[in-house]
Amino acid sequence: MLESLLPFFLVLIFISLSGYLFPGIFSMQSHWILILALLIAPLASPTDPSATIAVIHQYKAKGQVSDTIMEVAALDDAMAVLLFSISVAVAAIVAGNNDTSISSSVLHAFYKIAGAVLAGGITGWLTGFLSKMLKIENEGQWIVLLAAVIIFTFGIASFLNLDEILAAMALGAFITNFNKQSKLLFKIVERYTEALIMLLFFILSGLHLDLFAIPDATLLILIFVLLRITGKYFGARLGASWAHAPQKVRRYTSGGLIPQGGIVIGLALLISKNPAFSNIAHPLLAVIMGSAIFHELLGPLAAIRALKKAGEIPGKT
Repeated sequence: MLESLLPFFLVLIFISLSGYLFPGIFSMQSHWILILALLIAPLASPTDPSATIAVIHQYKAKGQVSDTIMEVAALDDAMAVLLFSISVAVAAIVAGNNDTSISSSVLHAFYKIAGAVLAGGITGWLTGFLSKMLKIENEGQWIVLLAAVIIFTFGIASFLNLDEILAAMALGAFITNFNKQSKLLFKIVERYTEALIMLLFFILSGLHLDLFAIPDATLLILIFVLLRITGKYFGARLGASWAHAPQKVRRYTSGGLIPQGGIVIGLALLISKNPAFSNIAHPLLAVIMGSAIFHELLGPLAAIRALKKAGEIPGKT
């Protein structure tokens, strides 16, 4: 919670105060600066674990820090969805949309999160049930079933207006914990889809990257990146300390929480399509897409260093 909340509040408070104290920094009216801060702040919370996963797999890292990084990176997406829903509701009110209320937005966020977890759990159970009923054994059969279940999970979540990413995560979590063949399924997914997913992610990210907009948003990008990394570092360290976690978990977990992409880009695109925020859609996309480049470059390096320092990469300390 703390590694999600601290970056959120740092970005929200700093950008809001900077806009009011130094209005010349932003070429927009004061209330739009507050709206921009409200919309960017929740995008500082989530972590894209794909780069860290690649590092962990490549270096065969194992240990408490590796496990903690993966668990935290998975759970902070849920926190991000909740913060995003509340922030969008408040931003809409500030922008003059009186049809939106914070209470209804919180309930809507709870519905999206709880419903996604439930949907993913049900389809995870369905995977095991179908595999036994159809007596699935070889990889070819598993590939067909897994593809069908993943597409079905995403489709159900989209149809019911749930969070598709959380539904897919819940599906994977259920299979990992309750399916006896989870190790085989993980190897199949990793072998046949990891490279393709990474390729498609960067292609889609590039399609939304306006290089000419980044120079105008350079200051905001740097502020966002610095505040997010600062919040992740101190939030993870403070949270681990309060939880009485081992010393190496306190010191090195934050190194694996730097990468950012996927869900953040999706949420930013969602904001840009909302006509209530058309005045700041362009700078917001520039900040998120520009900062994603920094986070994806710095993230793997930070993860490698953290795992080496933690002694969880074989032969490295």
